[in-house]
Amino acid sequence: MPGIWSIMCSPCPPPINSVRDINVGSIWKATRYAHRTPFAPLVVLAGFLLVLLSGICGWAEDGLSTISGTVRFSGAVPPPTIVNVLKDPEHCGVQVAIQPVKVHGPAGALESAIVSLEGTFPMKNFPANSDHPVVNAQCAFTPRVIGAQTGQDVEVRNQDPILHNTHIKLGKRTFLNVAQVPNGRPIIKMLKQPGHYSIKCDKHTFMEGHLVVFNHPFFSITDSSGNFHLAQVPPGTYQLQVWHETLGYLTQNLNIVAQSDLRLDLVYP
Repeated sequence: MPGIWSIMCSPCPPPINSVRDINVGSIWKATRYAHRTPFAPLVVLAGFLLVLLSGICGWAEDGLSTISGTVRFSGAVPPPTIVNVLKDPEHCGVQVAIQPVKVHGPAGALESAIVSLEGTFPMKNFPANSDHPVVNAQCAFTPRVIGAQTGQDVEVRNQDPILHNTHIKLGKRTFLNVAQVPNGRPIIKMLKQPGHYSIKCDKHTFMEGHLVVFNHPFFSITDSSGNFHLAQVPPGTYQLQVWHETLGYLTQNLNIVAQSDLRLDLVYP
């Protein structure tokens, strides 16, 4: 049925703002004409589907909001942890300084905190088409903190001239456990379950990383200026959560109205 197919696959029509925008007369004419054709029920159905899709697509394009802001740390930055290297010190160094609390500038901008929304979202099928590299480089995982969405892939690579073993776990369950030779082929695997995944190297136990997976796209990782940005947020009541691997959680309840631009300043004490 080319007529029906073209209606279903064409771009969304302009949104209908009120009942008065619906040309009832046109639909009635189409209905009268349909009774003279062998495909009468399908023609009538196509007309009403066009009206319905106009309303749905209009809602999807309009009424979405933005949440942005900064995450800061106001306390004293803890000193880095010094670890003695037992394997491959000729490449990794005799000692490694680990500092997960990265604070920048006089305002205390906090890097690598994950900001996300928790709640019930009216949209269910979220796009997920990005890959997330987990790179062994200079005896560390780069990036150390990753935010991802279910349906996306992780791509594990080894850029060091030594053997690494990347072990990714969700709770006590192993998601991926692979040894990689220098410059070996990448290992790619899809993320199917949300949660907090730990990343470790079984050979170099000081190597750690975090992979936090969501079943929606409303999350962001703060940059070196502490900035985050959540786009196309539907109206609703949510809990905003900030997580940092050392500092823990910050939470704030939000009531998001349509077409709003909310900016927040979130501070760890």
